[in-house]
Amino acid sequence: MKSFIAKALVGALAAFTLAGGAVAEEKVSFTLNWTADPGHAPYFYGQSLGLYKDQGIKLKIFQGRGSGNTSQLVAAGRTDIGIVDTASAINLAARGAPLKIIGVIEHVSGWALMVKEGSSIKSPKDLEGKTMGISSGTAQKALFNALAAANDIDMSKVEITNYDNAAALSMLSEERVDAIIEVPDIMKPRLDERGVPSRSLYLRDFGVPLFGISVIASEDTLAKRPDMVRGFLKATAESLHATVKDREAAVDVLLQRYPDAGEREAALHTVNSRADSLYCAKDSLGLLQPSEENLNGAFKVMTTYMGVDASKPIDFYYVGDFLPNPPVPCKD
Repeated sequence: MKSFIAKALVGALAAFTLAGGAVAEEKVSFTLNWTADPGHAPYFYGQSLGLYKDQGIKLKIFQGRGSGNTSQLVAAGRTDIGIVDTASAINLAARGAPLKIIGVIEHVSGWALMVKEGSSIKSPKDLEGKTMGISSGTAQKALFNALAAANDIDMSKVEITNYDNAAALSMLSEERVDAIIEVPDIMKPRLDERGVPSRSLYLRDFGVPLFGISVIASEDTLAKRPDMVRGFLKATAESLHATVKDREAAVDVLLQRYPDAGEREAALHTVNSRADSLYCAKDSLGLLQPSEENLNGAFKVMTTYMGVDASKPIDFYYVGDFLPNPPVPCKD
């Protein structure tokens, strides 16, 4: 009799373990927008702190090959969660891809028109008569279209050169193009290392107030695994918060895993820049949670300049139902 009771208790404990998310971790695949770089430090840092594990998630992080590619992987169900440039996700969703933006990492876009220090390009309009470099596999084409429309640039007077993202440094430093659209907090330190001083014209200052990187998931994942999605977003917001508090530690974790992600000083520059100016705007509700005003402003740019269908409301693309409640604060 005692043996029977003991076996029953063991069986009950096993069932409880499997039912309890805190013990039985759920496997989650997470794909970045590009190969690991300093901008990805928060996710690896949060993983090292056990923040995803605390939410019952066994996270596996995959490097990406561009926002467009990651968006397609998410829509096809080949990865559970992705981070991508917001414009790339919305453009794909507008064409019928079954994916949603579920959180906004960068409430202010870090994209900028980058030129060499001595360039005569002082404003976007000055691109007329010049050569513009556009990297394939990124959101740069859509961003440039928006910039051109907002600044009345005659596109027939701009020569476009397409290049692989890995060639961005040489394209500008070797003067193969006059300007590129890149993220200065990553690109500027690399240009400085080559002895190439640069200037940055942030798109947000020239009529393109977009978000930067967002978190996306497929409609199928949202329907079938809502608790996982909530846990992932809570852990991600906490990872961003932890990074803001200890930036050097976040950089150290990234470089331990990916030594080729950059020099430590340059990596810290990137993390500082994003923590100070991109993760939240002045009226943000919290990490991952922009204000309604910011949402509507960014959406207006996309529908006005980027060919996004204005007949569909922003709720068609963005779902905030899975975000942490209460929000994780931008700062302590």
